[in-house]
Amino acid sequence: MGSIISTLKSTASAISAGLKTVLTLHKQFSSLLERASSEPGFPVPQSTKSYWLDDPPFPALCDIRDDKLPSEVDIVVIGSGITGAAVTKSLLELSNSSLRVVVCEARQLCSGATGRNGGHIKSAPYDEFAMFKSKLGPENARRIVRFKRRHLEMMKQLGKGIEVAEVREVETVDVFVEREDFEKAKNQVEDVRAWMPEEKHRVWEAEEARKEFGLNELVVGAVTYTAGALWPYRLVTSVWNDLLERFSGLSINTHTPVEKVSHNPDGSYTVTTPRGVIKAKHVIHTTNAHAGQLLPPVRGCVVGAIAHMSAQRPGSSFPPTQGNRSWSVIYSPGFDYITQRPDRPDGTPGDLMIGGGFFRSKEDGLDQVGIWDDSKNHALPLMHIRGVMPSVYEPNWGTGSSLIKAWTGIIGFTGDLMPLVGRAPGSKGSGEWMAAGFCGEGMVNSIPMSLLNMMPEERIDSWRQRVPSRMDREDPFEGDHFDERPSTRLVYSPPDKLLSAILTMPRQTFRDVSPPEARPSTRLGFFRAATPMFGRSSTPSSTRPASSMMQRRVEGKRRSFLSLLTRKRKRKEPEEIPRDPVRLNFLFVGSKAAGQTSLLFRSRYGYFPDSNAFSRPLFETYVNERIYHNQPLTYIEWDAVFLCFDISDKISMYTIIQWWHHASSQGFTKSASFAPLLYLVGLKKDLRDQCFLEDHQTGSAFSSSGLLAYPTCCICSSEATWQATRIGAHKYIECSAATGEGMKEVIDDSGREAMRRLVGGQVPEEEVIPKKKRRFF
Repeated sequence: MGSIISTLKSTASAISAGLKTVLTLHKQFSSLLERASSEPGFPVPQSTKSYWLDDPPFPALCDIRDDKLPSEVDIVVIGSGITGAAVTKSLLELSNSSLRVVVCEARQLCSGATGRNGGHIKSAPYDEFAMFKSKLGPENARRIVRFKRRHLEMMKQLGKGIEVAEVREVETVDVFVEREDFEKAKNQVEDVRAWMPEEKHRVWEAEEARKEFGLNELVVGAVTYTAGALWPYRLVTSVWNDLLERFSGLSINTHTPVEKVSHNPDGSYTVTTPRGVIKAKHVIHTTNAHAGQLLPPVRGCVVGAIAHMSAQRPGSSFPPTQGNRSWSVIYSPGFDYITQRPDRPDGTPGDLMIGGGFFRSKEDGLDQVGIWDDSKNHALPLMHIRGVMPSVYEPNWGTGSSLIKAWTGIIGFTGDLMPLVGRAPGSKGSGEWMAAGFCGEGMVNSIPMSLLNMMPEERIDSWRQRVPSRMDREDPFEGDHFDERPSTRLVYSPPDKLLSAILTMPRQTFRDVSPPEARPSTRLGFFRAATPMFGRSSTPSSTRPASSMMQRRVEGKRRSFLSLLTRKRKRKEPEEIPRDPVRLNFLFVGSKAAGQTSLLFRSRYGYFPDSNAFSRPLFETYVNERIYHNQPLTYIEWDAVFLCFDISDKISMYTIIQWWHHASSQGFTKSASFAPLLYLVGLKKDLRDQCFLEDHQTGSAFSSSGLLAYPTCCICSSEATWQATRIGAHKYIECSAATGEGMKEVIDDSGREAMRRLVGGQVPEEEVIPKKKRRFF
């Protein structure tokens, strides 16, 4: 008996511990969501001291600023990192020195993520090819990987003649400490060799890797290929110095944070700073993780995450590399990244630049997301990166190793790990642009995106067509032990201006349950009676315009009058004919100006609404409250939910997807019986069909030149279909309320499916109808 009691106590303790763990995870994730959707704020004034910022090559540029801000310019660039430098360089060199450009930086020049990263120019062809191949096919995956691999040569060309930047090509070694990870990498290498023979990979088994690179028995294998390394701060400041010497129209103002960007009636923009205002024709946001501060629609779509870096002196026995090698120590669910500076003039080895440890924090990485403060170090990630190289190299490490400096930086993450580049979402004009969300790969993506060959007369206006776009990627947090989180975890919507259009037919249903008007009495009235004899439902028909969804007739051949006199009538099965009015509750939700109101108008009245005939927007149904206030919607059991977005606006799609993630996890799950049909609906399909780019019309993700053709404008059907699969939607549908294309599928087909589920799940008991004696007359 005592053993039974002891077993019960142990079981109860285990259950209690499990519940505590679940509650803790829920609390941590809720806190993450709240942080990720908040305002990023401005860069903190007192940040940690980065190794890269020591001994600047141009001290006069650190705090450069004009005595007085210019009142009117052509372009204002917000941010002085590598993206801002590359965009400014491209525009000035292609404009024949005719542009007036002002660069505004909140802190010292290039003191953000560019001055704090790992100095690694690296993309893994075998891993990225496998990732894109599963979503886009091998041909498209090859094009993307080749585009990203162009960055190395472009970086080397940019750094040519800038010796202090230490731009160089290196051999990179991906070190694996888990057998499963290594076997997966070997299969990926074999696959990429068949499709991209120009990419040279070499696989090293455990003994080969230990002998070649001096690694110890903890390593199970390695993969080598080419990458790059550099001193990022010195490269970017050298570019700024060169531009200032060559272009008199360039002005750089540090310690000048931009507080507000407003659109003027004449099409220009007013940029407000603590030192005054600037009027500009164009504004370019290159603030990466802080983009949401000035662009509210981006809040949550680009989320800050803190990353840790260190500079360490290697041990006395560390194998020499002369600065021509870099490493990545790969383990589930993360990795660490290491470069080594070239040897000093006296022959001593260069310092090791080691970063990583993201998932080694107190909350396994959750507490590192939604952070925009780089003024402090976190103990656990720093302890991890302090010991990663000795762990895989001992006994070939030796003594004398020391920590020179440790610091943090802020990475701008997006949900699919692809950057947001193009027109700024939510901008009222056509002259506001952004390049942000590089997900720790700014050294890989910023230069190729910004230095594409644009004609001088096109300048910024051609940016939308020339830069790569966000593409489908696998779950960026796969294998991080939080599989219950929403699939697009970091794609969060702005907290306001989400509009919720609910289809409010009488009593919020698609059927009018009010009593119908009485039919006039006639001698032949029984022939028109809605009785089972003539194959019609006994439900009174609605006075609204008929549609196949609102008046569901029982299919079957109608009997003629003579057939009633000569043949015996078959009894209709009662369960096929609903006796009571069927009520369907449909919820339409969409971001502001997505077009769901026009969709409902056309489905009701049969034509597209003319907004010019009204003094205010027709049926304006959006709400300004925060998206989390969806409590009233939980009191209705919806048969179908339609997540509507504007096909010509990517932010619109990501906004409504995030709303659904929050609503389904917070409000709608209160009812255990809630299992609606979920549709992802792309509206304004005609806008994509009218796009002058051929690739937009065909729905292909690539142009004839091999570059991605979709910036932040049109959404291809394959991208939306993939997103629908990720959120568990029943189907993805496209339509246009203006042309009527696809309307039948959205309204009729979805209604029929909802009716099938409703009737099929609630079939009434068979009704016993007494057989009547048939009389001839």
